[in-house]
Amino acid sequence: TRQKLLHWAEKKENRYILEDDHDSEFRYKGKPIPALQSLDKAGKVIYIGTFSKAISPAIRTGYMVLPMALLPRFERLIDNYSCPVSRIEQAILTDFIKQGYFEKHLNRMRKIYKGKHDCMMEQLQKYFPEKILEISGDNAGLYVLIRYLGPQTEEEILRRAQTLGMPLKSLKGYYQ
Repeated sequence: TRQKLLHWAEKKENRYILEDDHDSEFRYKGKPIPALQSLDKAGKVIYIGTFSKAISPAIRTGYMVLPMALLPRFERLIDNYSCPVSRIEQAILTDFIKQGYFEKHLNRMRKIYKGKHDCMMEQLQKYFPEKILEISGDNAGLYVLIRYLGPQTEEEILRRAQTLGMPLKSLKGYYQ
């Protein structure tokens, strides 16, 4: 559980959890799951994120929320690195957030992505009604994980989906 993970990090002084809350702003069912960092009372979670999915890949701006204990070390080391994002772009993004445009944009994108998500789930059920798919992660995010349980080979099912206009991506190359 999440509490066990936090407890694990608390056991050692220099043990931290790096939380990449990828796609957390896009949740389609149920209440949002709080970030692990929001539950962290001991300062053991480094929270990172990006605006590349919520706004645009062209933004290429990320952020990091550090535990207070790591801040002095980070401030000493940051001068050794150059920032690839211009100060003007950072200022524009700051104003975009402060003036409420980011939240409005997110609400629009949630509706758009929910529509695409619902359409995809309907099509999966329509064209694969045999209960041969095990779907995970369909409550949130921009992706779902599909485990195929049927008799056809992976290549056959990928071809079938492609001919139906549903380009699926195999995870075969990511594991052995």
